Amino acid sequence: GLLIRKKGVGTKVAEQRIPTRLDSWWSFTKEMKAKGIEVVNFELDIQIQPAGEEVANAMHIKKGVKMVRLARLRGTSSGPSLLSVSWFHPRLKMTGMENFSKPLYQMLEDDYGVIVAVSREEISAISAEPWLAEKLGIAAGTPVLFRRRIVSDTDGRMVEFNKVYYKGD
Repeated sequence: GLLIRKKGVGTKVAEQRIPTRLDSWWSFTKEMKAKGIEVVNFELDIQIQPAGEEVANAMHIKKGVKMVRLARLRGTSSGPSLLSVSWFHPRLKMTGMENFSKPLYQMLEDDYGVIVAVSREEISAISAEPWLAEKLGIAAGTPVLFRRRIVSDTDGRMVEFNKVYYKGD
């Protein structure tokens, strides 16, 4: 559903996003470890910043509320594979001093008693803008997989708003 092919016309990226609901999933770190691949963090950027309009709307909070934003450029020894940007619900009272070198959901459980249970996602294909292409080490305009998701805990409370950009390979 990400690409539309028409004989004699060609292939183009579908405009429509694919919504999913995942009740069980692995983190990127766990998935890679299960395949025997070591995860490398190329960049880790932690900031306290006010919620912008998109984040505020997604998390049902007021625009401007301060929250932790975590951006991670991750991959393998071969190079970056994805850029993940997460915003954490202010209810968690995160400080930005958390140990983000641990698997994220394990840290949330260990440090905050938060057990993530549901991920509501939209998946689409987009063209890499120059800033993203530079981060991922690809040419601008290259197709990337884009995932936008909201993660909730076992009580249905929002925990994380996340945007992930994956290299096509």
